[in-house]
Order: sequence, then structure tokens, then C-alpha cells
Amino acid sequence: MSESQHVCDVTERLTNIITRFSLSDQLLLTRALTLSKKVHATQMRYEGVPHFIHTMRIAISLYELLEIQDAEILAAALLHDTVEDTDVTLDEIETTFNTRIATIVDALTRDKTQYTKQEKFSMTLNQPWEIRAVKVCDNLDNMRSWFTIPEGHVARLKLPKWMNEAREQYIPLARTVDEKIASLMEQELTEAEQKVK
Repeated sequence: MSESQHVCDVTERLTNIITRFSLSDQLLLTRALTLSKKVHATQMRYEGVPHFIHTMRIAISLYELLEIQDAEILAAALLHDTVEDTDVTLDEIETTFNTRIATIVDALTRDKTQYTKQEKFSMTLNQPWEIRAVKVCDNLDNMRSWFTIPEGHVARLKLPKWMNEAREQYIPLARTVDEKIASLMEQELTEAEQKVK
């Protein structure tokens, strides 16, 4: 599937999900998606797709795999990287959306000057279920994209590190959320280990 086809497919799937919500929730989700697209517009993933596609795939996973029908959780997923990776502030998220969404985004934001990945992981383990659920779907999406990164891309050198993080952090965290998600991650990791042998 080409990049443009993938973008269209993900957009169509999320649009279809949004239409299943109440009108007020549709507005909330559309506003979150619009902001995500706007602020991540120039950011590309290693796999070559716009970053906002990653946030959309997370929202889709939350709805399809975990059957989450809480629009605020899906909106927070769409916005989860805005504070960490763009100029958007937490106050702006709270003002534009609400305190609950801002709280979830804040819990998913790592201040790289203050916390290591391991420290942030330890903090996430103690967060409420919905925050762990967003993080787990974030991790699953990252794992699923490992081998869509073009051959020869420098990011491929990070695979052993990512696989270790999956083993030591992502999968244990997933077990605190949903065994089905943990199993999907274990499958992704097994396939990855076979590919890098």
C-alpha cells in the first residue's frame, strides 16, 4: 500500500468511527483531529507518513481493540504528542478542550530534561487505566510500524533497543490493560526477532 493510500485508509476508518458518536462528541473528536493534523503537519514518521497518522491509528486501536467509546479518551489519543513534540501548551489543551483531556495528555507527555524513558514508564504503570490504555496503543502502533521503515534508514539501527523496550516495558504495561493487546505485542515482537536473526 502506498503512503497516500495508507493515509486515505486510516482517515476513512477514523471518520467512520467518529460518525458513531453523538453530535457533541463528533465535534470534540473533529476538533482534536484538526489540531493534531495542524500541529503535526510538517512532522514525518520514520516510516514516511505524517505524524498525525500515528495519532489516528492509536484512536482507531482504542476503539476497535479495546472497545473504548469514550470520546475524551480518543481525543486525548489524537492529542497525546502535541505538548511533547510541538509548541502547543498544556494550558492550551485545557482551554481548547477540557481538564480531563489535558490531564491525560499531561500524563502521556515526557519532559526529556526531567525523566528518562524508564522513569516515565515507571510513572505510567501507576496511572489510571485509560492513560495506560492510550500508552499501550501508542506502543503497539510503534511496534507495528518497525518494518515499514525503509531498508537502510538510520532508524533501523534502533530496532534492537526498541525490541528490548517492548520486552521489558511495553508488554508488561500492556498486561495491566488487556491481555489481547499484550498478545498482539508478543506476536509483533516474535516476528521482529525472527526478521532480525
